[in-house]
Amino acid sequence: MHKLLTLALLLYSGIVKSNNVIDVTYFISDKSSAPIQIPSENSGIVTDVIRKLDMPNVNLVYKTLPFKRMVVTLEKSKEPWLTYGSAKWQDARAFDLSATPLMTVRHVLMTTAGTPYKSIDDILDKSLVLIRGFSYPGLIDYINKKPEKVFYVNTHKAAIEMVLKGRVTAFIEMNSRLGYHLHKLGISSESINVHDFSDIIPNYDVNLSFSDHFPKTLRSSIESQLYNLKSTGQLEAILQKYQ
Repeated sequence: MHKLLTLALLLYSGIVKSNNVIDVTYFISDKSSAPIQIPSENSGIVTDVIRKLDMPNVNLVYKTLPFKRMVVTLEKSKEPWLTYGSAKWQDARAFDLSATPLMTVRHVLMTTAGTPYKSIDDILDKSLVLIRGFSYPGLIDYINKKPEKVFYVNTHKAAIEMVLKGRVTAFIEMNSRLGYHLHKLGISSESINVHDFSDIIPNYDVNLSFSDHFPKTLRSSIESQLYNLKSTGQLEAILQKYQ
């Protein structure tokens, strides 16, 4: 009888422990968000931060989707999830953001080496390429003036090659993301010009983004850990890894 009681208690404790484990989906954008997320290498700024977090009793489910499908899935999902986001974006990632930013992003405009740049109007009189589906806060009004001068592609490789081949005049992107792809493609800095674009798209923060009903206790723990990562320099070390 004693052995049966002990076995029953062990089984019960296992069930309770199992019932306390929750599934949280970590959404990853396929291809287009490197180095923020690099699914092909199971790495990236946000992924490295996530790995630093202690989340007991959480079954973290990695889910990689094409960018636009990911955004739609986030909007429809009723389950706990996290990914990266910004208050400047116009989708589900813009609302429940971490108190501690992961990074501050700066936008630049890339042209070929011999192309001068004075203002956005000069570029729109020629042509511009952007990544399809991405948010460009501050740029929309300019795009609407001359939409026929703006082209959209799915990848950074395609956008960069359009500029280098003279098919468009310029490409606008986050400085960190552009630098990552230029390095991956083996393109030297001598062949291009990178112009500051913060007068049109002011610098803004990128944070962790949480679903509406993310567990409060877990959220509080993550917030505390993010603050610690920043205050101890660990967050900066992750950012420097992808410079």
